[in-house]
Amino acid sequence: MSPLAAKYGFSYRQSREIWQNRAGQAGQLFQSQKYDLYKDRHEWAIALRLPLEKLSALQIQETDREVCTPHFCLQTEVRPQSSPLSWPEDAWTALLDFDQLRFPLTLRLWQAGDYFYPLGMNRRKKLSDFLIDAKVPLWAKSRVWVLCSGEEIVWVVGHRISERFKIWPHSSAGYQLKKREDALNLEY
Repeated sequence: MSPLAAKYGFSYRQSREIWQNRAGQAGQLFQSQKYDLYKDRHEWAIALRLPLEKLSALQIQETDREVCTPHFCLQTEVRPQSSPLSWPEDAWTALLDFDQLRFPLTLRLWQAGDYFYPLGMNRRKKLSDFLIDAKVPLWAKSRVWVLCSGEEIVWVVGHRISERFKIWPHSSAGYQLKKREDALNLEY
């Protein structure tokens, strides 16, 4: 354990503590100077520590065609109803009712107390509960981004859109956001 731990900057003392807690409860966090080691439900995960507290919210104007965070880039497109609109096949693509959106949109990290109306549900759900139900690993939870229109979450990026902003047959246009495939991909 020690050589592997040393590779990520953990001291001998820390590696002993990690080893002693290997069967311990999920949620444990061990930190070196650059890395976080998490004990999750059924696995251990190591992640490069990012200065998440320094990341500020990004504004997306109606005319913007791309927005990038340190984790991913999203391409945006207004799609008129005359073009075929179909449900996206992956969670990294969102198709929203353009008429329901209030620009500028805000892209930010999720916060305690956030809630939204997940697609398929008519009631709100705390985002913390949604992430637990979606089995998002502990190390990834701090890296979940949300897209907001005003104060309302319209998309938990990479997971699910809001029921209130889904596209309808009577929608005049769709607003599509899609992860750029060649962009940096840390997933969370």
